[in-house]
This record gives sequence, C-alpha cells and structure tokens, in this order.
Amino acid sequence: TVFLCFIAVVIINSVYSVMAATESELKGPEVVRCGDTITLDLVVAQNNVSDVKGTVKSDSELVVLTGVSAKKKEWVAEKYGNELVFYDNSTSNKASSGETVASFNFKVDESIKVGTAVKIDFDYVIAGSTYKCSYSFKVEKKLTGNADLVGIAINDYTFTPEFSKDVTEYSIGTVDYQVSEINITANPSDSDSTIKIT
Repeated sequence: TVFLCFIAVVIINSVYSVMAATESELKGPEVVRCGDTITLDLVVAQNNVSDVKGTVKSDSELVVLTGVSAKKKEWVAEKYGNELVFYDNSTSNKASSGETVASFNFKVDESIKVGTAVKIDFDYVIAGSTYKCSYSFKVEKKLTGNADLVGIAINDYTFTPEFSKDVTEYSIGTVDYQVSEINITANPSDSDSTIKIT
C-alpha cells in the first residue's frame, strides 16, 4: 500500500510539472507607477503555435487595456469586443516555445492609490487546450522628475562656487592625504526623493 501511494504521488507531481511547464507567460516591467503606460508581452510555452485566442482583463478599473498587437513577423492581432485573436497570417511562421507572439498595452490611471495590488489575467486557448497566465504588480509612486537639491553641506570644508541648484560641480580645494572620509550632506527639493552619494 505504501509503495502504491508513493507511485501515485510521483505520477501526480509529474503531471503537475508537465502542466505547469506548458503555461505561457505575461512579461512586463518590474516597476509600475501611477500614470504609466505598460506593455505586457505574451511568451508562449508551446511549439507549433499558429494562433492564440482569449480574453485579457485587469482586476482594477483604473488599469485599462488600450491596445494589442502581434509581435511575431507575419502574425496579426484582431479584437472583437473582449475577445482577442493573434494568428499566423502566412500559415508558415508558427511560434515556438519561448517566442513572444503578442503584446498588450495598459494605462495605469493617475488616481490609483500607491500600494494597490493589481492582477492582469489572460485566459486563452491554443490548439483546443485552455490555459491562463497572469501578471501582478503593486503600484508605486509616480516620479516627480525633480532631481534638484536645495542645499549641500561638507563637514570641515567650504566649497566653491557658492551653492546653486543649477551648479553640478563644486571644489573643496586640496584634501590632506591622511583624510580617508569626507561627510557630505545633500538636501533634496522633493522630500520624497532619495539621495545616493558615492
């Protein structure tokens, strides 16, 4: 009995591994911010793929599909309401495992709350078999684009020219050879900014 249970577990795990390996993948950016337009690529896990049919949806009303396109040469993308179809228009350029066949463009609304978890699902059919792949992210704060400083301080030294947000190079003159460290403090104009001094 123990032997049969072990065989059943091995068979179930093997079947699960094969099934998991046949799922395609939605690839997108590592960081998504309020107001971004993101592109997700559909990378198929099957071979000899001539068409992919399915529906894509976001679990947030503030992340909206704005466009789709075929990414493989001689492939076409068509949209019929919520239904999407990507196919080899030439019938001679089938996709292989690991190839990108389609992309989805989504707009992330400016008003979405920072930290919101979003999941985008693509339910699809390839050669009569049904699959699902997903892409998830947490919304991060929009970058302000403000890299200005409001001040710089260098302990035990004075620098020239006098500080100005428009000046990018300063001199503190000659430093004694025994000095192994100089402490620099910089204050950003945008209080949410991070400063890295190397």
